[in-house]
Amino acid sequence: METVTGKNEIRKRILKMLFPIVAESIVQMSSSIISMAIIGRVSVLAIGAIGLSSRITQLVWALFKGITTGTNVFVAQFYGAQNPDKIRKVIVETFISAMILIVLMQILILIFGQNFLNLFNSSAELNALSSEYLKIVTFGLPFMVIMLIATSVFQGMGNPRTPFIITIVVNIINIILCFTTIYGFKIGIKGAAISLVIAQIVGALIGIYCITLKYKIVKIDKKFLYFNFKDVVNIYKVGLPASFESIFWQLGAMVITFAILKHGEMALSAYQIGLQVESISFMPSTALAIVSTIFVGHYIGANNTKKAKVYINEIVKSSFLLTIIGTTLLGLFPKALVSIFTNDKEVIEIAASYIRLMGIFSFFQNLPGIFNGALRAAGFTKVPMFISLIGIWVVRVPLILLFTFIFKFSILWIWYVICLDMIIKCILSFTIYKKKNIFDIKKSLVDNIT
Repeated sequence: METVTGKNEIRKRILKMLFPIVAESIVQMSSSIISMAIIGRVSVLAIGAIGLSSRITQLVWALFKGITTGTNVFVAQFYGAQNPDKIRKVIVETFISAMILIVLMQILILIFGQNFLNLFNSSAELNALSSEYLKIVTFGLPFMVIMLIATSVFQGMGNPRTPFIITIVVNIINIILCFTTIYGFKIGIKGAAISLVIAQIVGALIGIYCITLKYKIVKIDKKFLYFNFKDVVNIYKVGLPASFESIFWQLGAMVITFAILKHGEMALSAYQIGLQVESISFMPSTALAIVSTIFVGHYIGANNTKKAKVYINEIVKSSFLLTIIGTTLLGLFPKALVSIFTNDKEVIEIAASYIRLMGIFSFFQNLPGIFNGALRAAGFTKVPMFISLIGIWVVRVPLILLFTFIFKFSILWIWYVICLDMIIKCILSFTIYKKKNIFDIKKSLVDNIT
């Protein structure tokens, strides 16, 4: 592993790691914006349909994103400890177990997906569009999981450039096919779903190629079928709290979606657009959390926690500049950003009110990502999970239900509650991060894999 001492060199290394991760997020966001704009020009209702069906697919994503977070943490520590054999074991065991699990979940969604959509009590037209989209995108879930595994491996080894390249290819394919199927073949929301699945298949194949042939991290032979149940349990012990953290949010999002639907289907479309635009502000949080996990994992694995602390301090400084950029864009140009997706004036007004507030309070969203990333890298993955549980299910969901169904306040109060949740989670993350003092831990995770 590369050894860096001076602070200027450390900052350069952080930026070198940060740039492809942020760029990857920008590509994903841009692709999502373009795809949503293509669909939105055809039907605003289709945007809401994708939003409803994504409540299910995002739950699956959340589960496996968490599992692969465990993979990322182990790979980062083994990379720091310079132990390639254990890196291979973690990859293979994650892949085999994840494929078994995702196929089972795929079957459940195909059987019970429609029943789940019925819980939202949406109109017959919106429900039908959502079901149509969900049935198709479900077939892409295994390939989505493979891409998550590949991303976690390369980022854990300090190579964010490869996931970035895969993301570019996947999203270019998705946009081209989305435009072609919707405007060329005129098959509507089906075209968006088919385009996404094909793009995911290509991305998964590239990820497998890079891991096995290009970088030769894993060799496909008899040993490829190596599977130690105890190892898998240890990987999942680290990863599943991150899964539950995301799942808490996704389940909360379902309740919030139900509450927003009380304000009308245009409000749901506006919220869906707001989430897309908000990703401008959320990108720094995601990228900095990943960078934090990578560097802390490397140096804990190398038994050099002093250097890990230096990196965290520099990453926190970097967050301030990125937050200012996101806040400026969202705070000053909310309507212009929403207008990319739709011409509907009602939708623009509702979405702009959400985006403006998210821009103002983006600092409270970005900073916890760094501390939570460091905690995960040190093996404290339950801490961010409990913080998320408190924020979503003690603050956000109860207050939104109270203000919507009891007091019948305007939709603005839903946005206010989301901001309050962000502030509380920021305070909790910083306080627990300082209390845990992860830089004094005596043992890394490298002995947990046989």
